[in-house]
Amino acid sequence: MSCSQDSVPLARPGTEKVLVTELTGSSQMNSTSAAYEDSDMLVELYLSPEKLVLYVAYTSVSDLSQASMLENLQLLDLEGNAVDDLVQVQYLGLCSQLRTLTLKGNPVCMRPHPNTTQSEEEEGYSYWLAVRELVPQLQYLDDMCAEE
Repeated sequence: MSCSQDSVPLARPGTEKVLVTELTGSSQMNSTSAAYEDSDMLVELYLSPEKLVLYVAYTSVSDLSQASMLENLQLLDLEGNAVDDLVQVQYLGLCSQLRTLTLKGNPVCMRPHPNTTQSEEEEGYSYWLAVRELVPQLQYLDDMCAEE
């Protein structure tokens, strides 16, 4: 596996703003297409039969369990959310097509679990290594080549 700048989705072709109310195992979403500029659950998505891209930055997401059912998920942007436990990140390891993940700005970047003690933090928690171990299929993590 090699990383190249050409592989990182820079543009968001076919993006639509929707209010997601439910994610189902069939990779379908119950959504209301509209501009919800004031909503905390505003997401941008790009759907095609073989590809799912979700931009869910700054929406207070903390539970990633349902994301594990999105078989065609290739890119997930969760920047600035409330993911505070590596157990939640572990669900993303089940998304076999996931290649690009953004988690920066989540509490899990600073500590592996919400109840982590000061002494455990001092033992040298490596967010990068932990995510790479849990989601080995990643090519990009936080906009950087995951092989680095």
